[in-house]
Amino acid sequence: MHLPFPENVAQRNRLAELLVLAAQVEHDVLCQYLFAGATLKQNYGEGGVTYGQLEQMRRWKSTIMAVARQEMEHLGIVTNLLTAIGEAPHFDRPEFPAPASILPIDQESRLARFSERTILRFVCFEMPAELPDQEDAAYLRACIPDFDPNSYDAIYRLYAEVKRLLEAIEPPDLFIGPPSAQFVSAWPAVAARGRTPGKGAAPGSIYGFSLPEISDTKSATQAVDQVVEEGEGAGEHTPTSHFARFLAIHRELVATRASDPGFEPARAVVDDPRTSDLPGATTITNPATIRVSELFDLGYAVMMQLLIRMFAHTDESEEEVAVLESLAFFPLMTTVIRPLSEILTQLPAFGSNQPERAGPSYTFPKRIDLLPHRKAAWRNLGLQFALLERRGFAVADDLDNPEPVRPRLRLVAEQLSRIRLTFENAIGVEVTS
Repeated sequence: MHLPFPENVAQRNRLAELLVLAAQVEHDVLCQYLFAGATLKQNYGEGGVTYGQLEQMRRWKSTIMAVARQEMEHLGIVTNLLTAIGEAPHFDRPEFPAPASILPIDQESRLARFSERTILRFVCFEMPAELPDQEDAAYLRACIPDFDPNSYDAIYRLYAEVKRLLEAIEPPDLFIGPPSAQFVSAWPAVAARGRTPGKGAAPGSIYGFSLPEISDTKSATQAVDQVVEEGEGAGEHTPTSHFARFLAIHRELVATRASDPGFEPARAVVDDPRTSDLPGATTITNPATIRVSELFDLGYAVMMQLLIRMFAHTDESEEEVAVLESLAFFPLMTTVIRPLSEILTQLPAFGSNQPERAGPSYTFPKRIDLLPHRKAAWRNLGLQFALLERRGFAVADDLDNPEPVRPRLRLVAEQLSRIRLTFENAIGVEVTS
């Protein structure tokens, strides 16, 4: 029987703690990016924008959504790393707002509308350890008093230590999780089409995701390199990195506002909206908006349950995991969560005649955790989909909501009905009364 050296066990424990932190960071920044993107105006009638500026804003939103999708991918990679070393997936994170001391990101975590300040915070999240481009360094020195990139590279340093530990620990003491428990992008998408990939099939892309199988030191460190290169860059000027993309948006935003002082790309969305009191957050008081926000919170909770089950599946078949995947990413994420987040930024936060708008809270439900028993877990998901459908139609029928958003709320409700039927057909059990 192989007995690991005590120092390897201590290093394993440290690695697991760092990966949990990394999962929290990826989930945290992901929500902030999605929130900011949802606050951008979408039509000329909202005021403060020209038609040309709307096209520029469309490109900004597309970039933010693309970065957010990669953050989802990074969360998946970190989850597979945890699984590979025999640890449990981790999807919990601090509530918004959270001070900089809570997570290793050197910045406060808060849900804030699109602005120069918000985008600059995102630039700092994705800051590399060094800035090889002197123009970038000069620009940031002009934007940030006493700027020092080493003061904003906490995420980079987090992954650097993860990689160092992956390389230091003996593989037999490290990669003890079953490979079949990982969610790898090669096989679920294929299984969803009724086929099984051949042995050694290369990872493909699910909805733009690339989740490689992690089985040894090489594949683990390559996965970490993928996260770092897509986020902070590869140690040189990388135009496609998250850092470079956000910095480009900030430059364009500053230039556009300088040429047009009346330019206002974002709706008047409050910071950190919630339906219940929390220190530092903004409590929504409009009754109709609260009902829409609660529908979003329930949809987000169900999506998290799907993701937890997908990444921590037990005795599910490949086809069953493919069902979880297809419901979590599309249509739930794309046709329910995203439209509701955008609708909320059009709804009054307080009185119907007041200018402040609401927004998605991304409130993390306290009771969400892995349900260990497959049959009960799937039954529970079915009940949640049934509740979502009922609440979706109740919100769609609510005449207290502004008339412009009602057709889209109706579409969300109809989509929730289709999702519930799809899930019932997949599990072969009717869960409606």
